[in-house]
Amino acid sequence: MAGLLEKDIRLLWGTKQTLVILFAIAVAVTFSGNGNFIIGYLPFVVEMIAISTIAYDEMDHGYQFLLTLPINKKTYVREKYLLCAGGVVAAWVIAVCLYLVSKVVRGIPVAVAEDMLTAAVILLIILLISFFMIPAQIKFGCEKSRILTLGMMGVIAVIAYLCEVVFGKERLYQALTVIDNMNVAVLAGSIIGITLLALFISYQISRRIMEKKEF
Repeated sequence: MAGLLEKDIRLLWGTKQTLVILFAIAVAVTFSGNGNFIIGYLPFVVEMIAISTIAYDEMDHGYQFLLTLPINKKTYVREKYLLCAGGVVAAWVIAVCLYLVSKVVRGIPVAVAEDMLTAAVILLIILLISFFMIPAQIKFGCEKSRILTLGMMGVIAVIAYLCEVVFGKERLYQALTVIDNMNVAVLAGSIIGITLLALFISYQISRRIMEKKEF
């Protein structure tokens, strides 16, 4: 697995100019006033770039070559989850640090509990998107998986709109207030539990898809 990680990191390092530009844009926006923008932006960009390594592996019979090495399909899938999840978490940590620094520089009081809770929810959402996109990318390839992801986001938007119509804004606000007033430890445990469950389900799906592929 270490060899696969090194291969993907070297591959991503080839796009370092793009990464530097995207990072510079995020920092500029953060310190210009929209501080919390970077918490979602930076991890999401890293997520998309990390997942794109699957498309590179598909090119020019890459799978056939990789599987001649002392690795198997299960190891390949495990490495992709480690790369994507690790990259997202690392980018999230950097983004949160920049966000907190930007608030201090601009003289804005830092509400650690509230800010970290918001940041944790953003991290959960981005990880859930990753856990959806990885099996979709392995199964359908780059273009079809993007269409599928956009379709999923459209369905979520429609469901959110229907919930607002059926239940009304007041009830939804009350539900969000209940969540906001939950014990921090309980809420953090719930977020971690949901993330681990989604990771387990997504990994099992990706592993089965990869095992059924013939090269």
